[in-house]
Amino acid sequence: MRADTWRPERWLPAGAQPSGAEVTLAQLRLPGVTVEDAERESPRLRCERTAGTSGASPRPG
Repeated sequence: MRADTWRPERWLPAGAQPSGAEVTLAQLRLPGVTVEDAERESPRLRCERTAGTSGASPRPG
């Protein structure tokens, strides 16, 4: 396989893998949001960024 997905000897050690927050921020490129912000406040940031609210979850329509 091109990415060596099925070759565990090629995988990064667990401690060298990026956190979920690091992966998410690398993909979303949210200005002004640090990894520490995302790890600490991920539910609030998710609501504010996706719903444009002040932290409240949008009501299902």
